[in-house]
Amino acid sequence: MASELPPTSGASRADSLSEATRRRLQQCFEQGSMRMAQENYDYAAEMFTTCVLGDPGNVAYVQSFLGNLKKKYNNNKRGSALATIQGARHLAGMKKAARQKDWMGVIRAGLEMLKLNPWHVPTLASLADACRELGQQDARLAYLKMAQEARPNDPAVNKMCALALAELKQYDQAIACWHLVERAKPGDEEAAKAIAQLTIEKTIHSGGYSDPSRAGKKVVSETPAARPEEPQPSPATPEAALLAEIRRNPKNFPKYLELTELYIANHRFDAAIQLMQKAVQASDNDPDVLERLMDVELRSLRHRAAELEKKAAGGADPALQKEAEEAQKAVLAKEIELFQKRVERFPNNATFHYELGLRYKQAGNLNEAIAEFQKARHEPRHRGACLVELGECFQQIKQYRLAMGHYAEAIKELADREGELRKLALYRAGRLALGLRDLPAAEEYLTALAGTDFAYKDVPQLLEKLAELQHEKSSSDGDEGSSPN
Repeated sequence: MASELPPTSGASRADSLSEATRRRLQQCFEQGSMRMAQENYDYAAEMFTTCVLGDPGNVAYVQSFLGNLKKKYNNNKRGSALATIQGARHLAGMKKAARQKDWMGVIRAGLEMLKLNPWHVPTLASLADACRELGQQDARLAYLKMAQEARPNDPAVNKMCALALAELKQYDQAIACWHLVERAKPGDEEAAKAIAQLTIEKTIHSGGYSDPSRAGKKVVSETPAARPEEPQPSPATPEAALLAEIRRNPKNFPKYLELTELYIANHRFDAAIQLMQKAVQASDNDPDVLERLMDVELRSLRHRAAELEKKAAGGADPALQKEAEEAQKAVLAKEIELFQKRVERFPNNATFHYELGLRYKQAGNLNEAIAEFQKARHEPRHRGACLVELGECFQQIKQYRLAMGHYAEAIKELADREGELRKLALYRAGRLALGLRDLPAAEEYLTALAGTDFAYKDVPQLLEKLAELQHEKSSSDGDEGSSPN
């Protein structure tokens, strides 16, 4: 799985440390481990901090530092409630140190920020950058893995991981991370190009070919006896090499995948689909290979839809516009089919239920969407988003009280770090309350939203409407109070 970043061979600073320093750091590490086992997490954090600062490239120190903090905060994915306020000076310290290229200063301030919130992605990214500058690749990937844990579907985080892994020639893991980027941003050209390039580089690297600029030519060692006029073997392209590997071993499925990526990079989607159909047959309908085939079919449909959308952008040709709309529907239908297969195979995977729910909702299958969101909401990472989606689904089927209840629950659940989603929940709740003439609730939600972002959507107009309704109600109540008994 992409989030399982592999260890690398970055050298630890321990090689240059004195024997006395190594012993002192090891003693701190043992003390920290003992205190963590005793659930004295704050003391353990100080011990592990000393270890990391003494040897920032020691991945065991970094992992223990982060693991201790995860236990301290009961793996709540947000750390201390006051992290934003208390961590401001540490964030400022990191920025200042980075400007001065003081990489140990970045690490020192970053560790203090992580003590408040070990899932703070900007800090984890800064620490990873500092480790890269110091040549400490093991530690770099440890911080990036933590960032992936915090935001597993964030395309920016997965891009950082992909770039780091590519530098280390961990091609399969890098490609997997780019696929996560592609899943979050369908049709992303950077991801498609990166996958294609990495696939070529992997083929060249594993096949003993020369550098990518000379792809397809074997590296020929020159000897004094070699003469320029001697005939050389005909060059083999990466495609030919992969086809030869597949013919030699029809069950070598990684080679099918590599060749498929080469075809896709050249927009040869029909060839890619045919190749994966052969892979399915060779695998005796293995579910993983079948899913790969469906993924290739989906990418083909997305490519066609994107091309048609470009052509229909002007809107001058109604027939072309309709064709583009039908292509988008085909993409959605294939996505639903793919996630249906995934939830069948992995019924306890909340992410797959959530993604299927989103597609059902987009297709207008609201009852099915509700069922999927209800299955996914028990996962803390998706709970807030699921509650908002459930509110919208119930609102669309005119179950307004159920909708309002889910919006209210979402507002309580969502933290400041999910600000945009919380604003959406406040907006939906306020607007619905206004429509239901529940003026106290409308005032509570809309004023809370206005206090955070007054310019959000049509909040100013909604507040004006609220004031009008409150005035009408006040006038009506006054008339009733003055009327004779």
